[in-house]
Amino acid sequence: MRARHPFVVLEGLSGSGKTTIGHLLAERLGARFYSTPPEAYRRVRHEIDAARVLPARYLFYLSALFHASREIGELRASGPVVCDRWALTTECFHRAAGLPIPFCHLDLPLEQPTLQVLIVPPEPERIVRLVSRGLSVNDQWERSGHIERRLLAQYRRHNLVEVGNGSLDPADAVQAVLDLLNDKSGKTPRRCRPWGSAVPRTDARRQVLDAQRITGIG
Repeated sequence: MRARHPFVVLEGLSGSGKTTIGHLLAERLGARFYSTPPEAYRRVRHEIDAARVLPARYLFYLSALFHASREIGELRASGPVVCDRWALTTECFHRAAGLPIPFCHLDLPLEQPTLQVLIVPPEPERIVRLVSRGLSVNDQWERSGHIERRLLAQYRRHNLVEVGNGSLDPADAVQAVLDLLNDKSGKTPRRCRPWGSAVPRTDARRQVLDAQRITGIG
C-alpha cells in the first residue's frame, strides 16, 4: 500500500496571500505546491470565467477537481502536497453566486485534505494585494457582484480553522499552519445542506433556468 503523505489545503478569498504562504509552506515541508485548476484546464479557464454561466462554470471546475485529485494522489505517494484552494472553494463560490448544488463536496470521491485552513488577512491589506497584482475576471466578478462577502460567509459555515495573515512577515502564518499540522488540531469540516445557496431559492432557480435557456444546457 502506498504511503499517504500530508495534503494541506489553503482556502480563502482572492488576495488573502494563499499563494505566497503556500509556496513558503511547501518549502518548509519539502512538499509540492499545487494550484487549482490543473494546467490542462487553464487554457480555457478565462473563457469559462468570462462567460459567467454558473452551471457550465461549476461543471468545468468540478471536472478540473477530479483531474487534480488524480494528480495529487500520485504526488502524495512520494511526498506532501500543499494546495491553493480545493473542492470547498468550488462549492462555496458557486453557492455564493447563487447556484443550487444538490450535494456536499465531502461526498465527492476526491483526495481529502489532512489539514484545511482558511487564510484571513485584514480586509484593507487584501484589497491592496488585489489592486497591486491586477484584478482578474473572477476578481472583478466577485467585487462587482458582492460575491466576496457571501463567499467568506460560506467558508465560515464549514468549521475551518482560521489563520490570520496580517503580519508583515508571511512566515508567521506559515508557522501557524505548521503548528496545526503537527498538533493535528484542525477542525472536522462541517457538512453543508443539499441545494443550499447564498441567495433565495427562487432567485437561484431563476438564474439556473436563464443559463439553461441561453446555453441549451439541461
